[in-house]
Amino acid sequence: MKSDARVLLSALICFGLLIAGLAADDSVHYQIDARLLVYDGEAASDSLVDWLDDEGGYFLVLREGFIEGRLPAEKVNHAADFLKNEAEELLDYSLTAQDLSAELRRLEASLSSREEVLDRNLEFLDDADFSSTLAIEKEVLQLIQEIESLRGQLAVARNRIDFASIRLQLKNTAITPQAGGDSNFSWINSLDFYRFIAREPAPRAIQFLPRFGAPDSAPEGFSLYRRSRDFMAISPEGIRIASRRIKPEPAMAVEFWEKAVRNHLVTRGYEPRGASRSIGEDRGFTMMWLLPYAGEEYLYSFAVIDRGKRLEIIESGGPLEAYDRRRASIESWIESRLE
Repeated sequence: MKSDARVLLSALICFGLLIAGLAADDSVHYQIDARLLVYDGEAASDSLVDWLDDEGGYFLVLREGFIEGRLPAEKVNHAADFLKNEAEELLDYSLTAQDLSAELRRLEASLSSREEVLDRNLEFLDDADFSSTLAIEKEVLQLIQEIESLRGQLAVARNRIDFASIRLQLKNTAITPQAGGDSNFSWINSLDFYRFIAREPAPRAIQFLPRFGAPDSAPEGFSLYRRSRDFMAISPEGIRIASRRIKPEPAMAVEFWEKAVRNHLVTRGYEPRGASRSIGEDRGFTMMWLLPYAGEEYLYSFAVIDRGKRLEIIESGGPLEAYDRRRASIESWIESRLE
């Protein structure tokens, strides 16, 4: 048992030394690529440039919607947290590492060998005749050029180790979806942001009769269109919400509809905001999408709830920043529809 314990202890010590060696490795170049959703691109750019400067880094490229710069390598681990706080949403983030130790060894070895040859040639100059002197001087000039080039490459490599590359795409304008690409399921084709946002309430004959299967109240802060045949409500900022029920043909499981809906909208060019989310213990799902409308960034969201032989579809949408202020109220109201 003591022998086994000693073996285990030795293994732990070796593992610790290995980890320490990796931690002490100073020949790695880090690269950060991120895509940020922001409300105000210009203000966000200024803030991010200031952040790089405050952290001891600098920017190289600054143009609309894009920043490229350098961040001290020791600050890399904190970059994701800062970007999450700075952005309205961090859409993509990747951190990659490249080991430059082999390149450093090659450059240092090449530099050392050329410096040795240069020293020998300089020693030969004192005893060389005229023709030999000319040949040696020509070689010396060539060696000096190569040495300066290698020193420059070494400086660049060491700078890449000291500073991580960071490339940030700032997004505040969505891509307009393409027309066409109809689904085989007609109700999925009805999930269209532009059709939803432009839809006017259809009047009904008797205003105060209850709507069969429709909600009897709106989310907090929303006003009902009481004259509308279908359930519709709106907030003071213009956030719309509507509910309807459809009978899908054929009847399929929620998981099938979730994949079919997502594939259809992605194929049309809709840009998802985050992943779809299951609700009500897999009774349904919600999705959110980013789209341009009237010169602004809009958010389009919908929930699909299984009601047995029918599906309830709750759509909502409006300007991105205003929608985010109402998002908690909308989601709470949708959850109440599952009770």
